[in-house]
Amino acid sequence: MSPDELHAIMAVAVQAISTCNTQPWRVRLRDGVLSVFMIRTKNFFLKLEGNTWLELGTFLENLSVGAASKGYRADVALFETSGVEEPAARVTFVKEAVPAVNIDAVMRRCTNRGRYSAEPLSAEVQQSILAANDDSPNVDVSILTRSKKDTCLRILHDLERLSMGNWLLVREVMPYVRTDLADIEAHRDRLDIRTLELGPFAVRLAALSKRYPTFFGWFIAFFSLFVAGQVQRRLARTWAESGALLVFSIRDRSQHSYVSLGRVVQRILNSLTAQNVQTFTVVNGLYLFELLKENLEIYSNSDQRALLRYQYELQSFLGFGDRRLALFVRAGYGEAPAVRARRRPVKSFFIDDLGNEVRV
Repeated sequence: MSPDELHAIMAVAVQAISTCNTQPWRVRLRDGVLSVFMIRTKNFFLKLEGNTWLELGTFLENLSVGAASKGYRADVALFETSGVEEPAARVTFVKEAVPAVNIDAVMRRCTNRGRYSAEPLSAEVQQSILAANDDSPNVDVSILTRSKKDTCLRILHDLERLSMGNWLLVREVMPYVRTDLADIEAHRDRLDIRTLELGPFAVRLAALSKRYPTFFGWFIAFFSLFVAGQVQRRLARTWAESGALLVFSIRDRSQHSYVSLGRVVQRILNSLTAQNVQTFTVVNGLYLFELLKENLEIYSNSDQRALLRYQYELQSFLGFGDRRLALFVRAGYGEAPAVRARRRPVKSFFIDDLGNEVRV
């Protein structure tokens, strides 16, 4: 495989979705084998159960699509651990005649947080969603429309309201957010202001919050009382104006199930883009469930009770007593956003034995 082919394949792979656009994948090529590393130890959003493996799945799905576009089959070997020194997967590219693929949809796929029309998804689109999951028995996909979608979204809106104005939650996240440019360059594995796409005012506010945490606590309290309600209502209207809500669940919490989930989600997102359907992956409410298990101290007793009630409501309403809710995707017809999320240059994903960026 030539360097140009590898770069073209990687350009497709790194278009995969990732939590808060963290793009945690790093790769090392040696003797024709691509080792994939997941940078997770210093990232708040990636320490949650399952997210590392889910995002590995989205990357591997797009990597396979990119390889097929150049006439290669990507054979994947998964490992049980992941870290700076331990690869999460190894990929071998085999030259063979593979079915033709169209990577246009992958390269133009983007997250659209705006409004969609209320037009329902066509029968062909819904069929393509279900067909994309035919070979993943551990993953289930449900398509909610009309009243079922609205009921599910109501519960998610209530969950979102819990996250807004929670100073303890913000305090848990802020140490992982870097605002100094020199510091960012020295620690590429962390969540930073460039990844979050913060505006100038938000960047200054983030810097102040790290320097004066007490002041920022008062600001969050003010935000919760006077601003969060308006934001939440606008978000509710935006989410409700869509053709459907896709609900993904898995049957067990094994590494392979999460990787399969990531591949299915990415395959469906690519398919929907090809059919001019806009999408937005919704994970906020489910984060709160995971945070409740791992960071009990950031919630009051009333918040804890509310989270448990919402989790029970979702599982009961969706009939998922024996499966675990994984994520949601809002889908519908609308205008593509004018500005896409920032992506790192492909060369920045290649690392040497010490984890430093290398040119390939």
